[in-house]
Amino acid sequence: MMAVSANSTPTTAGDHGDSRIEGLLLLAVASQSLGLAASTFTAAGLWLFVAGFALLMLALPVFLNREMHNGGSLIPTAVVSVVLLSSVILAIAALVPTKTDAGPEFVSGSTTFPLPKDLAQAVEKRGTESALDDLQRMAAENTDISSQAHQIAHAIGEYSLNYYPTAGEALAHCRSDFQSGCIHGVVESYLTASSGQDSFVTFCAKGQLQGSDFLRFNCLHGLGHAALSMAKYKLQEALNQCDLLGVEWDRSSCYGGVFMENVVTLYEGNDFLTTYSAEDHLYPCTALPSQYLVQCYLMQSSVILILNKYDFAAAFTECDTAPAEFMMVCQQSLGREVSGFTLRSAPESLKLCGLARAEVRDGCIVGAAKNFVDYFGRITEGIAFCGAAPSSSKAACYFAIGEEVGVLSPDLSQRSKDCGQVEASYLDACLRGARVK
Repeated sequence: MMAVSANSTPTTAGDHGDSRIEGLLLLAVASQSLGLAASTFTAAGLWLFVAGFALLMLALPVFLNREMHNGGSLIPTAVVSVVLLSSVILAIAALVPTKTDAGPEFVSGSTTFPLPKDLAQAVEKRGTESALDDLQRMAAENTDISSQAHQIAHAIGEYSLNYYPTAGEALAHCRSDFQSGCIHGVVESYLTASSGQDSFVTFCAKGQLQGSDFLRFNCLHGLGHAALSMAKYKLQEALNQCDLLGVEWDRSSCYGGVFMENVVTLYEGNDFLTTYSAEDHLYPCTALPSQYLVQCYLMQSSVILILNKYDFAAAFTECDTAPAEFMMVCQQSLGREVSGFTLRSAPESLKLCGLARAEVRDGCIVGAAKNFVDYFGRITEGIAFCGAAPSSSKAACYFAIGEEVGVLSPDLSQRSKDCGQVEASYLDACLRGARVK
């Protein structure tokens, strides 16, 4: 038989059990502590906290049963108290937020659409181009920002007027990103402030702006936005203002801005400013003189979709009821909406265009392709979209890309080079659209 020293205490199986239970309790608290700390940086930390709490709940009854069996000695009771108190404190810390995320700050009162303070500071410190670069990154990371990027770019343009000596210079620092929202913002804000008819006629005149027809188009389109605002949203008065411009191309570009501004007010819930009819979804196109109808129907799909709660199948059917000479224009308008609705996803855009009748489907695909180019101000995404289109629609799609090439570049050799990026079988279609052939 083994001898036991008088100065030692025999170790029993119960003592080993007590140690294991106390170890489990300490491990539970440690897990909760680590989980709380980790949850500051990653959602996985919350699961670690929950695991620690579950471990505590499993071990605690066993621990209390041992306490009762041992007669409730002082030291174990103190351990239990510390464990319970620590758990309560950790639970409160984990479940009650110590701070709230206030979200992005906005510059108030300076622009018609809220402008994030970071972008306003980018304009002030680094210029409009840097603010648009920042917006590109934000839109790529956040679908909410992406869906509102045109309006935010519009606000950047408005805000930039405070930081350049002339409106022309502010315009020169804009780009065509986000459907040229920055350009529209500069033009509309400047003309609304000046309210001068001479300024309206000369601001975008040929020779006044350095750059491509695409820049002139967007300047003239911005004039249309401003015209409706200056006319206090009386549609015909704004169109009459566009009629003061010299040539048909200038007037037509301006009409498009008027009709887009009319749609924007409806989209933003300001229907009291909008010329529309809840009963006739093709109105006001059904009541306007013929010179305005192409541009009217090019925007009317936006009205249709707002009023029918974005039922695309029904919208295609409604466009089928437009006068024959404007039916394909209405379908093309829906293609633009399809591109925006899907946030320029080629597969999703083609899927929605597939809801149109086969006889008019090319109209939708052409509208989507043009919007891919207009949104980014380059042809890369539009070419990729046409590459994914059905073979039966590719000729029309690449012809539309060519039309955009013709607006983006005044140089014939550059147009030929740009069209060289399309599928070889459809090079001729692109060159004809670009007016090279």
